[in-house]
Amino acid sequence: TGMVSFGDELVLFKGPNFASQSYNNGSMWRVLGDVFDASNPTYFIEKIPLPKNVSLVHGRTAKIYKGALIFATNDGFYAYLGGGRQPENISEIIRGEINGWEISDVHTSARKAAATVWRNRYLCSLYTDEDSSDVVNNRVYVLDDGKWWIDILSGSADDFTAGSGAAADWVVYGNSLYSVSPLANVLRQWDSGFQDRTDASADSNPVNFSYLTKEFNFEQEQDFQVCYVHLRRQAVGNLTFEVNVDQRGAVSSTQDMTTPDTGDVANTSSNILRKQVLIGRNGRTIQFRMHNRYEENGAGDVEIYGIELHHQPLRSAQII
Repeated sequence: TGMVSFGDELVLFKGPNFASQSYNNGSMWRVLGDVFDASNPTYFIEKIPLPKNVSLVHGRTAKIYKGALIFATNDGFYAYLGGGRQPENISEIIRGEINGWEISDVHTSARKAAATVWRNRYLCSLYTDEDSSDVVNNRVYVLDDGKWWIDILSGSADDFTAGSGAAADWVVYGNSLYSVSPLANVLRQWDSGFQDRTDASADSNPVNFSYLTKEFNFEQEQDFQVCYVHLRRQAVGNLTFEVNVDQRGAVSSTQDMTTPDTGDVANTSSNILRKQVLIGRNGRTIQFRMHNRYEENGAGDVEIYGIELHHQPLRSAQII
């Protein structure tokens, strides 16, 4: 359940964030008017349509961001623009992450989703089953100018001294944004270039970077041969690049962001590198994921400009 004042509307969310109820039981409403006297009411309540079997995960995820009401559902993040119109899904690009969300017990204190808006970004903390050893929120999703970023807080998936430093709640203090963990003595500072801080160490580590593209579909089976990742040369660091054909499992490679590929004389002195990734698989769909972890790849930045895919229709053998 949840309630948000949005323009001249009072937006209400009903269930089902407890007792593993079906998300088909959830709903969304808006209240219009300003006189609530039962003897002479001048308000009315109107239902806002939602897709079938989709409803709010937790009321604490509903925040106003860039003129829209953003909230997390069991189907991803949705944006409501007002006027009683059906909210739109704005997170298909990270569908692979959303499919791992734990949505059956978000009422527990350690897994309550929490969101905030800070410095023109929407940040939301959630729990995913991708790291089964964790018991608390282990992802922070950041919406920044239409792009999604993911910070992995899992104790089993990162090497931060904070471990499972989940963002169970957010607070602004001294012009800085902090998140707190329900199970550990961890306070994270989020406003200084996105840094990770713990009470046990003075070390600061940049937030993980992860980006999942949409799944590209082809009507005819393709021979996916090779792709080239166009990125800015960095002083330090590697990029982990994954290719997933027909969702048969991602194949990972490590790309050195400091130097061009062997034999690539065209980019010897260029600040823009063209890194080759061999694919050599057939299929009808292809999806890419890029990520960079501090402890594995160093404290370098990441700037990616495009993915150049080389493919051609697969020629079927003709039976005579």
